[in-house]
Amino acid sequence: VDDDNDNDDDRAIVVSLSCKNDKDGMTLVDHNRKSSSVVAARFQSLSVTQIVDHHADEGFHLNTVPDDQRIIAFEGTDATVGSTCTLVVETIVQNNMTICPEIALALLAVILLDTMNMNTDAGKGTLRDANAIQTLLSILDWNTTHFRKNINIFGNPNNNDDDKPDCQALFQTLQNAKFDYNFWNTELNAKDALRMDYKSFFPSSDPTKKKFGLSSILLPMQNLISKDNFSSHAMQYMKDLDISFLGILTLQIMDDKDEPPQRDLLILVNNNNHTLLTELKQYLLHHDDTAFLKIKEHPMSCTTTTTNEDNNNDDGIDDNN
Repeated sequence: VDDDNDNDDDRAIVVSLSCKNDKDGMTLVDHNRKSSSVVAARFQSLSVTQIVDHHADEGFHLNTVPDDQRIIAFEGTDATVGSTCTLVVETIVQNNMTICPEIALALLAVILLDTMNMNTDAGKGTLRDANAIQTLLSILDWNTTHFRKNINIFGNPNNNDDDKPDCQALFQTLQNAKFDYNFWNTELNAKDALRMDYKSFFPSSDPTKKKFGLSSILLPMQNLISKDNFSSHAMQYMKDLDISFLGILTLQIMDDKDEPPQRDLLILVNNNNHTLLTELKQYLLHHDDTAFLKIKEHPMSCTTTTTNEDNNNDDGIDDNN
């Protein structure tokens, strides 16, 4: 699944062809509510017939998804698995399905990323995730994979006694790619950076209100807003998504390994909705639920492009927003 954008080919869903009603249906993975944020327009007519997810159940699709096909690993306030791919592995095992090494490696990779390689300090992995990892490592003959000598995650690729993927090596390879500074800073333009890890949310208190979005960016905030035409790209992206506001959460890994990562939050609101911006600001600064936040002023300069000329706002506020 992927975010709203103008290219349907960039989005993917899982279509189940073995539903009990013998009709083509849709399986939502890592979501449990169908919306334009997760389903391309050409698939909107399909009914949701299965859900595989580890988020709080929003109570949708009750008439089309049987109880035994509503696989939602969430109890109380917590997910009971760290990765939705763990649920996929469990389903494969329960149905005695056979998978190829390529699919197994993809599932393994996502579980390791989602659980931070089962790091106990991260607190994301569960026993079910650990079992899924061991299942993937044990059910295949990894020595037969055609990509074995092309991926440096198998230790010694010529040693048949060490034929399983090295989880630490795989995780580190993926982490290095995920946090690649040059990729985020130079290879992605502003819009691509915003859509790389974007999620939509609906206000639970009033479902009639417009959805809002959150983009997670692995760059310092100043680097992000310094990208060419950042403001115009960001505002157009909001318009394309039809959201009420866009939160941008940036993460900077510090050079000093003993220093915690720095996180910054930027909130973009259309210029006709200053009331919403004021409410958000008051909530973040003064509400009891946000008291744990350490908020400090972070001076920024932001060069924006308008239809007339470039503006450089030293106060960090875009006149167009």
